[in-house]
Amino acid sequence: MIKNSKTLFRKISFALSNLRKKETRRRLSRAIRLEQLDRRELMAADLTATFNPLNGWLRIEGTESDDTVHVSQVSNQVSVWGLSIANTRTGETVDSIASQLVFNIEFTAFGGDDFFQFDDTQAGADKVISVLVDGGDGSDLITTGRGADTIIGGAGDENIASGPGMDFVYGGPGYDIIFGEGDADFIYGEDDADTIFGGDGNDTITGGGAWDTIWGESGNDAIYGNDGDDALYGGSGKDNLWGGNGGDYLEGGDEADNLWGDAGDDWLYGNLGNDTLRGGSGNDYLDGDLGNDKLYGDAGDDELIGGTFAYIKGASDNDFLQGGPGADRLVDVYGTDTLDYSEGNVGVTIDLAARTASRGNAEGDVIEGAYENLNGSKAGDSLKGTGANNRISGSGGNDFIYGYGGADILYGGPGSDSIWGGSGGDTIEGGDDNDFLYGNDGDDTIVGAYINNPWETGNADDWMEGGNGSDWMFGGIGNDTMYGAEPGNVTYVDGFNILNGEIGNDRLFSGTGMNQLIGGDGDDGLVAYGQSSELIGGRDQDRFVLYAGSFNVVDDKSSEDVAIYLTDALAVNNQRLDGFGTQQFSFTAGMWTQSEIQRLDGAFNSMHQATGNTRLLKKSDGSEITISRIGAKTQGTAVIGAWNNGDSNTITLTNNGAANTNTLLSTIYHEFGHNWDEGTENAFIVGAGGFLSLSEWIEADDRPTTHHTGSTGIGDTWWHSIYANFARSYGRLNPFEDYATTWETYFMDKFHGTTLNNTVVASKYANLDRLFAALA
Repeated sequence: MIKNSKTLFRKISFALSNLRKKETRRRLSRAIRLEQLDRRELMAADLTATFNPLNGWLRIEGTESDDTVHVSQVSNQVSVWGLSIANTRTGETVDSIASQLVFNIEFTAFGGDDFFQFDDTQAGADKVISVLVDGGDGSDLITTGRGADTIIGGAGDENIASGPGMDFVYGGPGYDIIFGEGDADFIYGEDDADTIFGGDGNDTITGGGAWDTIWGESGNDAIYGNDGDDALYGGSGKDNLWGGNGGDYLEGGDEADNLWGDAGDDWLYGNLGNDTLRGGSGNDYLDGDLGNDKLYGDAGDDELIGGTFAYIKGASDNDFLQGGPGADRLVDVYGTDTLDYSEGNVGVTIDLAARTASRGNAEGDVIEGAYENLNGSKAGDSLKGTGANNRISGSGGNDFIYGYGGADILYGGPGSDSIWGGSGGDTIEGGDDNDFLYGNDGDDTIVGAYINNPWETGNADDWMEGGNGSDWMFGGIGNDTMYGAEPGNVTYVDGFNILNGEIGNDRLFSGTGMNQLIGGDGDDGLVAYGQSSELIGGRDQDRFVLYAGSFNVVDDKSSEDVAIYLTDALAVNNQRLDGFGTQQFSFTAGMWTQSEIQRLDGAFNSMHQATGNTRLLKKSDGSEITISRIGAKTQGTAVIGAWNNGDSNTITLTNNGAANTNTLLSTIYHEFGHNWDEGTENAFIVGAGGFLSLSEWIEADDRPTTHHTGSTGIGDTWWHSIYANFARSYGRLNPFEDYATTWETYFMDKFHGTTLNNTVVASKYANLDRLFAALA
């Protein structure tokens, strides 16, 4: 149930009911005037009027036809329009009787649509006389004066105005309209849909069957809807309203009212005053509005809105409790209940486990019981769940949400939210804007944002972490970053993860278990650490990074630029490449044979489905990149692999003059690095000074014990890079560039070792790991 829609309905319903109330009064008053003008000439000749002087009764008997009876008290004389009055004791007939002799007036109709009016509002109407009217069958129009009257409408659709005085009105079967007017009246509508106005005084009104509309108006009224879907309005005064059976609408009024919905799905609205609202059985909606109200949901799935200062108790079943402004006491008894602050404009801090509440509409609230669900405000909230299954919504604002244990459903809504699922299999959705979503332990489903949801635009750059367990992640629209496992801790084996970047330039990092990474639309980067992973690039320019794993499948059917990077670790690993024209290739850790390199280079060609000298790895401008090995050579300036050696465009493991000719001295691919030294270190400063500050190359007296390219002796000053800040920043801040462009600009912290055999491939892999972490 949604409060806003119900509040709007209530306002519209109340406005319409007031219009109907005014129109009904106007229509009845007009009908009486018309009857006075039009029917006086239609007085039936066979009507009889008698007066008993012993008891003061003036009796008028109608017929089975449509009777018109107009009795008036003018100048202290009572007369019946158009009729003579027979004295039952003397037998004489007179036109009028002295008012002081008349105590009661009785009219009995035997059928037809009758009109009866007793007018005691004229000058000289000093005596208060009671009236008894039995309308009989037919649709009657009856009005009485100031006395204590008894009106029985009988069968038919009656229009009754009892006038001032303590009256008893019985509408009878039919669609009746009854006005109690002044004093404390007893009104019973009986069958069919009746419209009843209590008027002034402390009235007791019962609707009867069908759907009745009842206004208590002024006074302390007791109103019973009984059967049917009734609308009860207390008006001013301290009123008691009982809906009875059916789905009823009860509205209190200005003072302290008591409203009971009873059976059925009821709507109770306290309005002003310190009201007590009880829903009864059924799925009820209770709104205390202004005042220090008490709300009890009773049986059924209820929605309770406190207003200013309220005591709210949900009872059993599944209830919705909203305290509103002020210090409220909200009591959850049993069932799956929701604590709601969505109408507030200031953020709230709620901890369901600790049962604490502060800030905004929650300031001063006392939370009792075990709530399962929680809705935050329109601003930035801090919302924490329990160890049970919680449903928590941040609504608007930049929210912090923590689910703790259980299978939680956590929704951030608009705003940049931070959401932690905690233990248990959680469903997490960020909503609009840039969110941080972390599944923690358990098999989680994590959704960044969806464009097809009607309540959100779905355009956001989200950060998602799966944690332990088998997780599903959906990025929606935006440049998202997804981790199947906690970043920096991908050594443990976690569950089966599905990461779907959907639309945007996404970065997807698997855990170490079995994973499926789907890039979707956009220039995506997919990094697989897992035992057995499937990487699907989707459209646009995608990059695949395969770490050590037992088996990986790479699939990218896009005709656009694709880059695949392989990092070896501890064992031979097989990779299958679908959609590239090749099925398998192999590589080993630390050492590649010449034939392996050749097969790898050939595989790149066939994967890209190209011919000639075109290679898979390309720069963003489409020009080719040749796979090259570089290294710190120890023999002069012209050996293969030295920085200024033109032959380094070819891949070879022949390490001329080195003791270990099969040592892989570097795993960094580059296109132009070997041209940087310009033969000497100093020439490098002059010739490439613009690049000097970016790459953070520094002068250091840290040369190896053997000759280095461009140097002449041990101890000479030489240049090297101790940081890779330029390349890391370039890759992180330019996500549209493919990985190959980033690798071209990337160099080791210290790519020169102090001895020939001190080049450690593992340290270079660690440096690459830092690059990929920075790219995220």
